[in-house]
Amino acid sequence: MKNPIATSKEPLIRRRRLCAAMAGLLAPLPTFAQAGNWQVLMNRWKQDQYLNIQGGAVAASQINFTWWSAHWNFQAAMQGAFTRQKRGYFIQNRWKEDHFLYVDGGGLLKAGPIEPGAEAAFWALESAGDNFVRINSHHLADAYLQIDAFGYATVGPSPSGYWSGHWRRYTPPG
Repeated sequence: MKNPIATSKEPLIRRRRLCAAMAGLLAPLPTFAQAGNWQVLMNRWKQDQYLNIQGGAVAASQINFTWWSAHWNFQAAMQGAFTRQKRGYFIQNRWKEDHFLYVDGGGLLKAGPIEPGAEAAFWALESAGDNFVRINSHHLADAYLQIDAFGYATVGPSPSGYWSGHWRRYTPPG
């Protein structure tokens, strides 16, 4: 008779859960934001376009500043091994507080629930001058949050001088 523990996947599953729990201690899931931390993201190229999830998918469009779907909280986090940590953010939506911006396996920009410490949802900010930032995906090399030529919110290569990849973060009026 075979040893049931040796052939069972249960010990492997327990180890994975333990590893995931330990990773959660090192890079915990962002907590919900405090009041007043919510910001809108206005594009520099098309200054009437704001990042939102009003229609379900991530979009850049005109908004009403009262739409919580266009309010984002940048939750500071550290990612990576202790010797090579990178400071960045998880970007949480106000309307659906379990939704964070992330890049899916196909390189598409999405918003939805994430796993603790998910690299696909980790973003770094780079100054673009004049109070604008470039929002860099930690998950994809040289990929930035931008508006493409067709007006869609996407993630992809964006030279530093292209205003389509520049965003201003500010507290919405009212």
